[in-house]
Amino acid sequence: MIGQQLLHERKEQLFESLKNGLNDSRPHTCAFVIRVLSPPHLQHLQATGMDYSTPIDRSQYGGYPEVASLGFLFASNPSDSQLSTRFLDGIQRLQTRDTQMNRHFFLDDVAVLGVADGLSLLPDAKAERAWLLDGIERTTTPSQWSSRMRSLATDLLDNRGKLRVGISDSGVDAISLEIVLRHIWRTPFSVVAHFSEDVLPTALKQLLSDVPPQSEELDRVVIWLEALEYIVGISSHQLIPTISDTARILGSVEHSFKRWKWEEKPRQGAIFASQWLIDNEYDVQSLLWAVLYPIYGSELVDESYLPNWGNTQPRADLGIHKLKLIIEVKFLRDSSDFQKVEGEIGNDLGLYFKDTELFDKMIVFIYDDCDKHQPQKYDGLRNALLKRDRIEDVIIVRRPGMLPSRAERRITKSQRK
Repeated sequence: MIGQQLLHERKEQLFESLKNGLNDSRPHTCAFVIRVLSPPHLQHLQATGMDYSTPIDRSQYGGYPEVASLGFLFASNPSDSQLSTRFLDGIQRLQTRDTQMNRHFFLDDVAVLGVADGLSLLPDAKAERAWLLDGIERTTTPSQWSSRMRSLATDLLDNRGKLRVGISDSGVDAISLEIVLRHIWRTPFSVVAHFSEDVLPTALKQLLSDVPPQSEELDRVVIWLEALEYIVGISSHQLIPTISDTARILGSVEHSFKRWKWEEKPRQGAIFASQWLIDNEYDVQSLLWAVLYPIYGSELVDESYLPNWGNTQPRADLGIHKLKLIIEVKFLRDSSDFQKVEGEIGNDLGLYFKDTELFDKMIVFIYDDCDKHQPQKYDGLRNALLKRDRIEDVIIVRRPGMLPSRAERRITKSQRK
C-alpha cells in the first residue's frame, strides 16, 4: 500500500510539473513532450483543459525551435502535406544560415532529434538529410544525459548503427531516456541489446526516491514520467500473465513429459516403483493444477460452480478469476472421441457463458490418450473449435511416451484382479 501511494504521488508530482512546463517551454520541447507522451497521459492532459497544439502549430516561422517542433508533429502525422511543406520550408531557411548562427541548433539534442524525426519520413529530401548529418558530425558537444538523442537522430537518417554503442551513463536520466526512446522509436533500436535484468528495478527505485526534475526541465520531466509508467507497466505485465501467456504455458506441458516417471521396478532403497499414471480427465486436471497454481495462486479455482440454469449445474474444470478464463479439459481415449469432443465443447459453451460476469473466455486443453496416434486429426479439431465464440486457444498434447498403452493397462488391471 505504501508503494502504491508513493507511485501515485510521484506520478502526480511529475504530471503537475509537466503541465506547468508546457506553458513556458520552447516549441520544440513541448512538441517532444507530445511525441513521447503515452495516450492515457495525453488524454489526462486534455481533460485538464491544456491546449498543447498551440506551441507547436504556429503560423509564422520561429527559428529552429519551430522547425524542430514541426518535425515532431509531422512524424506523428505523416499524411499531412501542409505540415511537410512547412517543415521543409523551415529547414531550407536554416540551411541559408551560416555555421555560427546554426550552432545553437546543432548543440540542442531535442531540436536535432525533432528535425531528424521528420526527415526520416521524407527519403527524397536527400540534400536536407545530408545537411543535418554533416552538421551533427561537425558539432562537438559535451557528454550529457540527452546525448543519446543525437545517436538516434543519426540512425534515423542513415542507419549507420551509432545506437549499437551502448550508453556509458548509468544515471537515472540516461537510463530513463533510453527506455523512452526505445519504446517510441522501435525500428532503429531493434538491433540494440536490451538492458541487463538489474537495470529496470534500479531505475524504478531512483525514479521514486531521487529528487525529481522541475517544470523548467520539461524534457527531463516527461522522460521521468514515461519511464516510470513503462517500468511499472512491464512489472505488472510480468506479475499478471495474460491469456496468451496462459496458452503458452499450457502448450509447454507436453515438453515437461521428458522427465515423466514410469519405472518397471523400484529404484534402490524405494519400496514401490514410481509410476505416474494419467488415466482420466481428473488426472489431467490435477496435472494442470500443479502447473498453474505456482503462477496464479488463489486466482486459480477448480471445479468452479457457475450459475445454474434450471436443473443444470455447470462446473468448469479450472478457472482463473483475474483473466475471466475457463480451462476446459477433455480426454481422448479412441478415434471416435475427436468428433464427440467437438460436440461436448459446443454444449459447454452454451452453459458456461450465459452469464459472463465471472468468466467470458475459454482455453480448451485436450489430452490424447489414444493407443493409435492420429496427429493428422489435431488441426481439424483445433480449427473447428477456434471458430466458436469465446474460445481463445486449443491445446492438444499427446500422453508421455513412457506410459503403457490403454490396452496394456487393461491387461495389467485384469491380472491384478
